[in-house]
Amino acid sequence: MSNQEQALADFMNKIQESRELLRKIGERLDDHLGVAPEEITWANAGDAGRILNDLRDIAAYLEV
Repeated sequence: MSNQEQALADFMNKIQESRELLRKIGERLDDHLGVAPEEITWANAGDAGRILNDLRDIAAYLEV
């Protein structure tokens, strides 16, 4: 296998792993991070803000 073929295989594996992480992240967000609405505190709001900021950074990197 050539160096380029190895790079392609590594790239594709990382893309697939990223897709799987996105799926799991989506499930966790759909579950409201596992916190019941009546249990939400400012700490939870801060956690959601950190997640949002991190996702915005990724979106900016990907130019979306």
